Amino acid sequence: MTSPRIIRALVALALASSACSSTDATQLVLVVDTDLSVPDQVDSISLDVTGPGGMRQRVNVDLSAGAVRPLSLGLRPSAEALSSGTLGPVQIVASAQRSGAPVVERRLTTSFLRDRSLLVQIMLSADCQGVSCAAERTCNQGECVATAVAANELPRFTGGIPGSRPTLDGGVPDGCTPSPEICNELDDDCDGIVDNGFDLSSSADDCGRCGHACAALTGVATGTCSAGSCVISCDTGFDDCDGDPDNGCEANLDTDPNHCSSCGVSCDFANASGSCVAGSCSLAACDAGFADCDGDGRNGCEVDLSAPTDCGRCGHDCAGATCQPSGFCEGEEIVGISAGSQHTCALRANGQATCWGLGSRGQLGTGVDMSSRVPVDVMSVPMDATQISAGNDQSCLVASGRPYCWGDNSGGQLGDGTTTERNTPTRVVGSALSSDVDQIGQGSGHTCALVLNPTGANRVYCWGTNRNGQLGDGTTMDSLRATAVDSGVFAGASPLRVSAGARHTCAALDSGEVFCWGRGSEGQLGGGGTTEKHIPTSVEATSGMALDLSGGSGSVDAASISLVSGAAYSCAKDVNGQVYCWGDNSRGQMGDGSTVPRTRAVAVMGLDDAVALSAGDAHVCALRMDGRVSCWGANSFGQLGDGTTTERNTPVDVMDLPADVVEVACGAAHVCLRTSGGAVYCLGRNAVGQLGDG
Repeated sequence: MTSPRIIRALVALALASSACSSTDATQLVLVVDTDLSVPDQVDSISLDVTGPGGMRQRVNVDLSAGAVRPLSLGLRPSAEALSSGTLGPVQIVASAQRSGAPVVERRLTTSFLRDRSLLVQIMLSADCQGVSCAAERTCNQGECVATAVAANELPRFTGGIPGSRPTLDGGVPDGCTPSPEICNELDDDCDGIVDNGFDLSSSADDCGRCGHACAALTGVATGTCSAGSCVISCDTGFDDCDGDPDNGCEANLDTDPNHCSSCGVSCDFANASGSCVAGSCSLAACDAGFADCDGDGRNGCEVDLSAPTDCGRCGHDCAGATCQPSGFCEGEEIVGISAGSQHTCALRANGQATCWGLGSRGQLGTGVDMSSRVPVDVMSVPMDATQISAGNDQSCLVASGRPYCWGDNSGGQLGDGTTTERNTPTRVVGSALSSDVDQIGQGSGHTCALVLNPTGANRVYCWGTNRNGQLGDGTTMDSLRATAVDSGVFAGASPLRVSAGARHTCAALDSGEVFCWGRGSEGQLGGGGTTEKHIPTSVEATSGMALDLSGGSGSVDAASISLVSGAAYSCAKDVNGQVYCWGDNSRGQMGDGSTVPRTRAVAVMGLDDAVALSAGDAHVCALRMDGRVSCWGANSFGQLGDGTTTERNTPVDVMDLPADVVEVACGAAHVCLRTSGGAVYCLGRNAVGQLGDG
């Protein structure tokens, strides 16, 4: 319940001041009472007043707490309404209530008279209980009368409140204890007038209403009050651009792109968004499909990247060919991608290879040891290249069934018989690799190739560093040339897929079995232990039986399975789309909801519809049957694409996925996606330009 006095108004008015007692003030004095019994029939009186110039006052008085009666309230029009001559209408709704529900209501409409104090008396009488009146009429002493009352028919207010209750304590109405009047929208001195003696028209502390301090507004250095409205002076660098003094100087002229340096100066650029820095407009970002090729931000992003002279990027001239929606000239569309440690390579439809990212070891193949933030063409590439592979700091491709490699060669991983670094492709030596090479797999310092045999079992050949037996030839001797993996344990089965981790290698066979060899300290060989193996050893399922990618059928083809390896783990997809992983799990790369190393293959949770896989150092991504891409594992650079940098030990979907993704490639801490139209999208770490976005 409210206090025994009139409560603070919800919406402040320009109320009667000390001039309320003057007979020549432009004002209305409301006097309201009821003859209903308190508190049996009513316990409060409510007033709702609206008037010209946005005037609005609502008050509610608790009668049961001994409020002074009759209730009185002085009203004056605002200075703006008075100066414009708008003196009406003033609409008054008074009601006697019990427990918040109206018992009797009286409505009245009138207006102010200039330089005239008028008295409005309202009695909320018991005679009006249950009386219903037509529109524009209201109940008064049991009869329906017009709500409209002409101002000149109202009696003048002469300074006394008629009908006041007898006084019991020295002339002060009973129930009211006078105190000094303060500006709080209450009648502190019990004279029936609210906030009399205060100047709401020019006080900077109470401008237009109590407590509305002009100097306390945002960004204001000084504030004055004129005719009840704040006049503000803004700090340097701020302005009142919306013309509303109540929110102060809302525009920061140093940073607001809509009001840069002064009100109304908008940082608009052609085909781009703009920003305001230190009061000067600058180009923020180009719209999709446009670029600022001349470097002059004043003309915005002036180049349409669908033009054949600037296809996909500035200066990329198609030389008469058509610029494709993918941002490549006709024939340049990407048909294959591979992500290395900190670089990415792609194969174009015309057989040309292109790479981007770190190039300090020659791994971009451009003839110089130089990095690039945009795709650059590999030099001296045979024009019939069919497969490309990016490794740690080296790259390889297959053309006419022969492997070619370039980049770091410190461990002999280029297979050209030397340890000389190459910044253009060099052919891997060895008669076994003269034709029918189908696939390349690259580790940290070694490389392996799957060689098809039309008349017998396929073979796997490896070269490079072998200190952990990752070449699979039964030794730990490095080899600068291709050496055959010991395939005796394959029992006549034919390898279909090969993958290489940092220091281990795996092969999937047409029997559905998977074999691994090399370092096993993290369980990456999948044989149930952590012992290093120099020849292939069978990967086991959690049951202890051999992992079977055939789904029980006993045979598979290369198109129906996948095999990938990360730094110290591997994963495989069976013919039904279920994914299994084994090895290091410190970053959740097993996808089984744990971070416990797995020495046998465990099923990835919730992933039984994969169609392709790719593995990074410590994260894995899978392309799914419905077109989604799901990833799990390390996520320090956002490489999982879920909008966070939180590691995930179960698969999460890549957000904002482009349409028609057909291939996914994982680097050390980045991921690239290829669409059916030949476009490539990348995400994750970009410290050396491995995302290729410039």
